[in-house]
Amino acid sequence: MEEEYQKRKEAERIEREKKERKLHERIKTEQKEERKRLEEEFKRETEAREKKELEEKQKLEEEMKLKEKEMEEIMKKQQEELIRQKQEEARREAENAHLPWYELLYLAKKVGNWILELVNK
Repeated sequence: MEEEYQKRKEAERIEREKKERKLHERIKTEQKEERKRLEEEFKRETEAREKKELEEKQKLEEEMKLKEKEMEEIMKKQQEELIRQKQEEARREAENAHLPWYELLYLAKKVGNWILELVNK
């Protein structure tokens, strides 16, 4: 009788250990799956964030290029307007002064120098 009791107790202990091992294996498997899922989620979020940052950076670069182009056009128009004004001013001075040819030549040279200065800026 004592022997049967010991055998039954031993069988219960073995069964309990089997159940515990299965439980531990299941928990371990679930933890691995959860870790893998979290790593994949982190990777997707990181890729999405990097893609968004890259798009924003490209958008800003394009905006800066457009602004630079606009500024160049504005500067070019201002230069052209200034040249036109200087030429008009020199023409008026020449008309009003009724200057001799050598003074007109001097004024033309002066206008040419103004144009060169503007172009070189």
